[in-house]
Amino acid sequence: DTTVFRSAPVSLRLRGDAPGAHGNANRALPVVAGPLRVRGFVKHEASLAEAPLLAVQCFDSAGKQVAWLPLATRNADAGWSLFEGQITFPAGTRSAYLVTMLTGAGSLWLDDVEVAPLPALFADTAR
Repeated sequence: DTTVFRSAPVSLRLRGDAPGAHGNANRALPVVAGPLRVRGFVKHEASLAEAPLLAVQCFDSAGKQVAWLPLATRNADAGWSLFEGQITFPAGTRSAYLVTMLTGAGSLWLDDVEVAPLPALFADTAR
């Protein structure tokens, strides 16, 4: 969306056109051995039937879902809200996606999304 964003020039917009609409968008995430930090900002119209959901969906090598890791749900907040979560991929995860979902007529926006491995708290000093 080039008209509604937290940081110029654009944001991701997902729109439902009818009261019973269900929609989602996803983006692949890097599968790493240690914890991964996912953060960003979400904004939505209060007219949505339910608050949007942000989660990480994990699949094994056969394409079977092995985890659904919720990051955030938002109530009828009019402005941009920070979402932030730390996830650790379960054993067997081969692919993962950041998923956003909406229910109802209205829009949600995501902006300034960051995904990064968390640094180890202690360096491996064994020699």
